[in-house]
Amino acid sequence: MPDSPFKLLDPYGPEEKDIFFGRDAEIVALYHLLKQTRLVLIYGGSGTGKTSLIHAGLPKVFKITDWFRLSIRRKDDINISLKETLSRFLEGDNNNLTQQIQAIYQNRWIPVYLVFDQFEEIFTLGNEAERVTFFKTLQEILDANISCKIMLSMREEYIGHLYDYEPYVPTLFDKRFRLEPMKDVTTQEVIKKMCAVNGIQLENDELISKGILQKVKLGKQAAYLPYLQIYLHYLYNHAISNSGAPVFKKQDIDEIGALGNILKRFIDNKITEAQAYLHQFHLSDDFAQQLLDEFATSEGTKLSMTVPKLAHNLKVKEELVSKTLLYFSATAKLLRADENDVSRYEPVHDVVAQQIHELRTAEDKEFKAFVRKLELDFQRWEKDERS
Repeated sequence: MPDSPFKLLDPYGPEEKDIFFGRDAEIVALYHLLKQTRLVLIYGGSGTGKTSLIHAGLPKVFKITDWFRLSIRRKDDINISLKETLSRFLEGDNNNLTQQIQAIYQNRWIPVYLVFDQFEEIFTLGNEAERVTFFKTLQEILDANISCKIMLSMREEYIGHLYDYEPYVPTLFDKRFRLEPMKDVTTQEVIKKMCAVNGIQLENDELISKGILQKVKLGKQAAYLPYLQIYLHYLYNHAISNSGAPVFKKQDIDEIGALGNILKRFIDNKITEAQAYLHQFHLSDDFAQQLLDEFATSEGTKLSMTVPKLAHNLKVKEELVSKTLLYFSATAKLLRADENDVSRYEPVHDVVAQQIHELRTAEDKEFKAFVRKLELDFQRWEKDERS
């Protein structure tokens, strides 16, 4: 059976800009906003496609000579990650960040865009000292006369945390861009285009696209785009096994049924398949789930982990950890490797971390919540001591 062509939970990247559909108006609006200012705060709910909008949407309107995008994730410390990202494009050692950014610009004569994706991690994982250092650095960059613009992209439920740091960056909220959930009519058009570009026929374009939309919607809420990708994946496999041809019919939709707990089923299946694969390495029967558990915080948000740290936490050889991670990234596609650090992995999407958290026992959830409370109490104490 041919592999499903759908992306599942992976965001779209620059190489996929031509198959990134449904956000034309938002792409143009964000592009014009970036022309007006040097700092833009981008926010929206989980699953609205913020990462894809930046990495696949903006390349539709930016010429390659218009922007040099540097994507920075927090990893273990956002300040260290920023320095490491800049140093990869420079020779020699210069500790002045603004000079480094200017040197990168002068090497190419292309404006530098610093993209801090999933910026909420500075609050879910970081500490007070790290945050203060970052926001002070952010203002230093904005104060400098250099060709650099900054995008902070984050989940909207964490925006309230930014107010404590507005004194360090007075223009933090001046230019904001909220990515709204996709409207139903737009989602239907996206379904049609995604099917067309992947050579999938619809028995009736309007009827089938509307039928798929209704199956992935929960009440009157907008369709959750990651669930849509997974649903289309299951629908494709079902259609191929039924008729051997990539044709979506009403019968297929009726047989697949409503969305239900499709993400739980999807991840449960991947864990079961991973455990069967890992059996050859004589690991414990729950090793796959143990490893995945390392990638979610006590609140069900994403954690990035390195091979050495996982090997230490799980008390197994790094080689076995690497084999498991390769399976979860290349085959199961629940994790992805960092593009600049082959030993570091993270969940491909927020919803994977949420589901990992849901798989925990009540006792595990309580223990992790207790540990996190101690960490937060300590951070508040540190902040008060500095005041």
